[in-house]
Amino acid sequence: MRKKRYIFLLSVCLFVFNSCGLDVVYYLQAPQTANNIPTASTEYDNRYFEFTTNNSQGNIADDFDFLGTSVYYKIYNNSSTMASNISTLSSLSSSTNESAAATKLIDGFKYKPLGTSNGTKDP
Repeated sequence: MRKKRYIFLLSVCLFVFNSCGLDVVYYLQAPQTANNIPTASTEYDNRYFEFTTNNSQGNIADDFDFLGTSVYYKIYNNSSTMASNISTLSSLSSSTNESAAATKLIDGFKYKPLGTSNGTKDP
């Protein structure tokens, strides 16, 4: 009787632990190559941001559709508030929970997605 109970318990454990979990996890790298980062003293014709994403179709699995990168913006009236928010986001993005920076940016600081009136704001 004891042997049957042991075998039953072992088979249940094997079933539970072998059938749960994710098969594949995709990790998308944050855009880190900035080609132009303006400051408050930058001339008006150069006040734009330009970056290159780290994810291209060449380095992502074939069964995963990379749709692009969303860009969020906020216009500040106070440069010290902006500097404080940038500092907070920088520290969050360098932590182990990188998605906390995106959550803080969207929900906490109320950044808005950048888009056009006749196009979509999602990638």
